[in-house]
Amino acid sequence: MDKIRHLGYVSLLFILACHSCTDKRKNSIDADYSCMDTIRYDYRDDRNVVPRDSVFGRISFVPLETRDDNLIGMVDQVLFGDSTIIIVDRYIANGVFLFDFNGRYVGRMSMQGNGRNEYRRLAYVSKRPDGLFAILDDVSNLIMLFDERGNHMRTGVSDLYASAMEFIGQDMMAFNIYARYPDFEKPYYGASFVVKNQDMDVEYLFAYPGFDNHFNYSRYYNLYSYADKVYCNVNFEDYIYEMDRDGVKAKYRILFGPENVSRHPFKTQEDYLALKKQYPYFEGEFVELDDYTYIMFRGNNGRELIYRHSDKDTYALSSGFNNPLIAFFRRPMARFGQNTLVCALPVSEALLCKGVLTATSPQNEEINRFFSSVTADSNPILFFFDIVL
Repeated sequence: MDKIRHLGYVSLLFILACHSCTDKRKNSIDADYSCMDTIRYDYRDDRNVVPRDSVFGRISFVPLETRDDNLIGMVDQVLFGDSTIIIVDRYIANGVFLFDFNGRYVGRMSMQGNGRNEYRRLAYVSKRPDGLFAILDDVSNLIMLFDERGNHMRTGVSDLYASAMEFIGQDMMAFNIYARYPDFEKPYYGASFVVKNQDMDVEYLFAYPGFDNHFNYSRYYNLYSYADKVYCNVNFEDYIYEMDRDGVKAKYRILFGPENVSRHPFKTQEDYLALKKQYPYFEGEFVELDDYTYIMFRGNNGRELIYRHSDKDTYALSSGFNNPLIAFFRRPMARFGQNTLVCALPVSEALLCKGVLTATSPQNEEINRFFSSVTADSNPILFFFDIVL
């Protein structure tokens, strides 16, 4: 009897395992690597290092109006409507602030609270192809749609716990759920990304990093939208993927050599952090433009790279420059127009540069205009860097 019971138990486990594998195969997809471009750069070779003055053409800035009711601590996202700049501060102000293109304050998009059309915790803001903006609340599991002036349109319910969301067309959404669900939990099985339709049915799952639940280190952002196209990258990989309705294709492979973190196998978070002290690493920081791709590698021998689509050449940005406004270039947070990178600079960082810049460029009208427009209590400043390489 015990033997029969044991065989029955084993058979049940086998059936459950097969069912689990079937479920996983049903929704899990692999990327198509057949048409990707390879972005190559060897940091030992200085021949393709170019001065920043030859990369950036026009540089402009927009100070964001400062009032008692719109104080921004840190800019996490920058988005653009037809006439509105949307600034997201998730962790300090926990707010979505609206400005016009001259930096004048327009208002807020919703508020934190338990009331109607309010969010409990601001997880992410994304733009739909029709120009509406969605606030993802990862506590109430709500997706609230607003127009660019902050008028509420409608609210939907999400059934998952995600850190980011981007729209694939009007009716499909890509969610970043890395490390939010354990490997054994259905229906996601430890996937990094899930794409769902408007009824919240799973269209497909993508990327299984394979680390245990104690490996919780994540890069800056792993999900992006540029010019209505959705991109993602998987933790600890040097690939950039494009997601669409039908699946995922590898857009770029980044060969940054001869050594970087992703080329060394590691099993634990401690191993990974130790490798970051020795080698350069990709934190997922990139911006896709019409004619260029901006990529940042951090750490030892890290570089900021510009990949030019027309001839598939890759250039590294040098630290030297003549235009003093280039001193304000930071990690780009968005694109504007066709080939413009957008950076958000805390005013405290800008003021640290004031003494050097005013001393070395005392007659520069742009520098003088900039410092006359900000004080120590001002909101961050947006900088726009046109690439003309």
